[in-house]
Amino acid sequence: MNVFSAPAGTYLYHRDHGRLAVIVGFAYVQANLAFPIYGVPTKAGIGPLECIEHPEGYISYPAKSRMFESLADWSAFVEDMAEEGEETVAAGTAPDPSPIVFGDKTNKTKSFWHWPTANAVFEIEGETALPNDPRVKKVKRDEFFDLKRDGAVKIDPHAGVIEEEPETVTEEDDDDDDSSVI
Repeated sequence: MNVFSAPAGTYLYHRDHGRLAVIVGFAYVQANLAFPIYGVPTKAGIGPLECIEHPEGYISYPAKSRMFESLADWSAFVEDMAEEGEETVAAGTAPDPSPIVFGDKTNKTKSFWHWPTANAVFEIEGETALPNDPRVKKVKRDEFFDLKRDGAVKIDPHAGVIEEEPETVTEEDDDDDDSSVI
């Protein structure tokens, strides 16, 4: 996973609580999806009631893939969504950036998936392990393309999986060092 630094003065901002944390960098996931890295231990991800306040004064709102000129503009947008009953704003949950968990089940044909809190979609080819993760849900093909058209990011669901190679430890034989001394 690639990491890049954030400019000084970048903050996680919550609608009801103000500045919550300093953002020191971002962890690139895939396409245009990057999760903030906080300067203090805090929760993972960014929720629908939170935005990124940039030092130049503009606001980025990953929950809806939008930019705003000011905190006032963003706050008004979030309030309008809350009045309309937007599910993600009412829930107040942050996307969990941990890798998607896969099970043993497979489909014979391609399936389409949505990760609502990350505003992401992905496809699983036939005869491939399906997700076994409560954060994602299977959707119909038409819904998949509608979500994509409405701003959902298409991701590689296996991008966060890190497979570590087993460490190979070679034991040195102490007798070899002494063999020249006889």
